[in-house]
Amino acid sequence: MSESRGGSANGDERPIERVLEWLDAGGPPETGPEGPGERPYVELLGLLAERLEPVEPWPEIRQRLLDAVTAGGAGEPPASAATAREAAPPAVPEVADLAARSAASAAAAPARPRSAAGRWALPLAAGLAAALLGLSAWLYGEVRSQRLQIAELAGRLAAVEEESRFAVAAMDRKMRLLTSPGVEVCNLTPVGEEPVHPSSRGTLYVAADHREWYLKIDGLEPCPEGRHYQLWFVTGDGPVSGGVFEVRAGVRFEMLSREMPEATRAVRVTLEPAGGSPVPSGPEVLYGDEVMRIL
Repeated sequence: MSESRGGSANGDERPIERVLEWLDAGGPPETGPEGPGERPYVELLGLLAERLEPVEPWPEIRQRLLDAVTAGGAGEPPASAATAREAAPPAVPEVADLAARSAASAAAAPARPRSAAGRWALPLAAGLAAALLGLSAWLYGEVRSQRLQIAELAGRLAAVEEESRFAVAAMDRKMRLLTSPGVEVCNLTPVGEEPVHPSSRGTLYVAADHREWYLKIDGLEPCPEGRHYQLWFVTGDGPVSGGVFEVRAGVRFEMLSREMPEATRAVRVTLEPAGGSPVPSGPEVLYGDEVMRIL
């Protein structure tokens, strides 16, 4: 038997090449008018195993066989190196390259218009801030006004308390004077044929030591503009002023003092210029010189 790379024992030419072509084609030809089917090839392969001596295959045939076996059988055609390179997945780009592409896409993309909520958000926030600022200013003004009112009320309360203390002290002195032993009483009445205030009346209470006194007057009308009433103590040396005063309509006038000139003989009330006069110069309103002692 000669070593021929294409010969066979039964005269069939290139049996190995035919089998490889069948493998490359993906299977044996179907039985029919165009092919004998796979049985002759199976028989041929069996005969080859018995009759042919082992021969080293051509390198390209051996590679094709190995590729066919590696590919998983005759149903999958072997892939060449070029096909494998083409089928290989593309290389994954670097992260930096992807970031650069994303940034470029974002820069190239047109800016989306803001929504209605976005357009109104800033004016609304500014309006709310202005409203809060106005409310804060109003509250500050209210708190300041309330503090001023509280201070004013506190001042009024202090004044009322002071007046109350003074009134209580005066009432206490007056009661002690009126109830003290030896108190003297002098009534004051209108003077003249046509008295200035005919309905007015007054009473002077003098302590036993002739120092402290209390005067009350009813029925006097308010002073004309630019005039004051003035009290006089008549002594042997002449009249001594006891002070000027005004009255309110329908309100009793009261005066309490711890000073009286010695040897007082009578009491007078005159109408003088505003601020008083050093000596009586105006019309006489009330006069009294009769003293009655109360035991």
